[in-house]
Amino acid sequence: MVERVQVKGLKELQARMLTLSADMQKRLATRATGAGASVIRKRAKQLAPIADEPYTIEGVRVEPGNIPKNIVSKKLPKSQTDLTSEHIVTVRGKAKHGYASRVGALQEFGTVNHPPQPFLRPAFDQEKGFAVAAIKQRLADGIDRVAKGGKP
Repeated sequence: MVERVQVKGLKELQARMLTLSADMQKRLATRATGAGASVIRKRAKQLAPIADEPYTIEGVRVEPGNIPKNIVSKKLPKSQTDLTSEHIVTVRGKAKHGYASRVGALQEFGTVNHPPQPFLRPAFDQEKGFAVAAIKQRLADGIDRVAKGGKP
């Protein structure tokens, strides 16, 4: 499921962004969306359920706290998005990560025998306003630094 948050009333910030080179706009956008994703990732780690004891999945021993440890934010490659910059908050899922995404999905949505214990969606719902503020702040600070001749 994808949810986009559109922020209105940023005309001044947009006008200032347009004065920068295309490369600098992309770099600032990437850092800004990363800052927003970081806010949501931090909250998701706090809300994620922690097992009471170790368990095994496909022969891999998984220690308690595996889900929060494997919640990450990552930038989507250009081939997967038409936006200037897009970050997602997700749970890693390879064997070396204890198949955390499988267990996370079961926790988030529940099973026939286990009621849902969502943590990613509530993290987004609770923190999206703070994430937007972090994005706006990162953009404003970056534009100011670039205008003064520095790096974003």
